[in-house]
Amino acid sequence: MEDVIIIGGAFAGLAAALQLGRARRKVTVLDTGLQRKQLSRYPTIRMVDARAENISGAINDFSVLTDSGESFAARRAILSYGVVDQMPDIPGFAESWGTFIIPCPYCDGFEVAGQHWGLVWSGPQSHNQARLFLDWTDTLTVLPDAHEIAPDIRAELDRRGISVVDGRIIEIAHSGHHGAVVMLDTGSDDPLHQIPGPNS
Repeated sequence: MEDVIIIGGAFAGLAAALQLGRARRKVTVLDTGLQRKQLSRYPTIRMVDARAENISGAINDFSVLTDSGESFAARRAILSYGVVDQMPDIPGFAESWGTFIIPCPYCDGFEVAGQHWGLVWSGPQSHNQARLFLDWTDTLTVLPDAHEIAPDIRAELDRRGISVVDGRIIEIAHSGHHGAVVMLDTGSDDPLHQIPGPNS
């Protein structure tokens, strides 16, 4: 039995394997990428070209099944397979990712601090994000985009000076080199409502 199975051979997975290998732990790294030569000098580490399909078990008894049907057992498991951003099918959204649309205020908020921010509401966790975003901006607009926001939460947002504009997001339009506008279908007589984005 291995000491640890690491799923994903990117930076975090390799860093974990490196430290565990240096500690003489028996490690298996499951990854579909190229073999990492820097780990080959450690006899306790082996690279397996496979995709993990299923993981089960508990501490001291994990089992990982690969796409080839091979099974690995280990005392510990590290998930290091990364994430993939899922873009909604909204014109202009993907093109604005990382510039006008930022997924993490800690990573990218400093560069657009103090400007008008819009928060696309995706569920209860968005309430915490709305309060958090006020550390970077005094002008925040919540865009429910067809999600329901409870009346008490709307009232709390209002007390904090956060506006809520209902409507389905239909486009992220660029407004010059340093700006973006969120276009909403509000279902009213004037179906297009514009919300300025960062740098607008």
